[in-house]
Amino acid sequence: MDKPVKVQLTLGSGLSLDRQRLLADQVRERLRLLGLREAIGYDHRGHTRLVGWIRTGNLPILLKDLRWQPADWLAPEIPLADVPAPLRDRSPILITEVLEEPEGPPKEPPAPGPLRAEDNSQKIAADLRRLAGQEEAGQPVRMEVILTYVPEEFDLTWRRELVVASPGIIIEGRLGSVVTVVGPPKQATALSASPIVSALRLPPSVMSSLRSATVANADNQAALQSTEMSRYHAQGKKGQGCPCVAVIDGDFRGFEKLKGQALPAKTRYVDFTAERNPTLLPDPFPGDAQGIGQGTQLAQALILAAPDADLTLIRVDPACPYQVVAAAQLIRGAALRSDSLVQRDAELNFEDRRIAHPARGFAPGTQGRAGRFSSR
Repeated sequence: MDKPVKVQLTLGSGLSLDRQRLLADQVRERLRLLGLREAIGYDHRGHTRLVGWIRTGNLPILLKDLRWQPADWLAPEIPLADVPAPLRDRSPILITEVLEEPEGPPKEPPAPGPLRAEDNSQKIAADLRRLAGQEEAGQPVRMEVILTYVPEEFDLTWRRELVVASPGIIIEGRLGSVVTVVGPPKQATALSASPIVSALRLPPSVMSSLRSATVANADNQAALQSTEMSRYHAQGKKGQGCPCVAVIDGDFRGFEKLKGQALPAKTRYVDFTAERNPTLLPDPFPGDAQGIGQGTQLAQALILAAPDADLTLIRVDPACPYQVVAAAQLIRGAALRSDSLVQRDAELNFEDRRIAHPARGFAPGTQGRAGRFSSR
């Protein structure tokens, strides 16, 4: 009986990572012509392993040289030189294993039907739904709203749609179709009802790559020698003339006390967490206030390699990718529209009207400051 079976294929190795990936892609493309359904989310072991399902009738073909298979796609009389490298240089499949799979391959998921109004809760991630059901659900949290499309640069329709769907929501920033907002978790239900919202979730957790604090009595010269930076220093190449060398991180604890010592005295510091707060004060740093942050340690390593560089430290919230992109835009000198400053501008406009007309509220014709912070 010609039925699908699960197979594990071991590919030839020994190539650089880029070439190994290319070989795996070439093999994958040919196997699709043989009906291979590749598995999802498995360990490819450096692009040397493929796992999927193929019909038993095509199993013998996997034991042959794949460079000539399927025969009607690449006939044997075609010169081997016409086969793209690196597939041209070797028979790619070393081992073919049939794996036991009692239940057979997974079935194709059914096509989703139209979303009913009562199904909007399915747009909300499970952890956010649980948080919305707790007693402290009235406390604001940071959420990510995934739009159904990517707005154009000056398109503000999405902003109005979200504010109408959930009045009082604070919009911090947007990267592509991902909008970072702040509000009570219960507001996720109202946001999910908007036709432009495809999903809502809590920001993904961010893991620090910091492994240890600054090493006491470290031999900096030995470190430079091991990286061959001392050779460039001997040639007078110490980063002088660089218009801007920036370190982007979320933790710059201790940088101020290192200025003029392990860091240049003219080190500049920019904190993107300040503009998203109504007080315009930055978020407190995580961890021990007396410690040395990961970003500070990275800056020390950079200045050790390029002591004459013009250094700028840029703090972002690692859980807010729009801030990383904003930092990159500023480094390039591009114009930047800040959604957080638009929010601050709206708050100032509200206060202007409230102070000018404490009894009547928003009087017609009241002058505000809309647009003052539209770019920088």
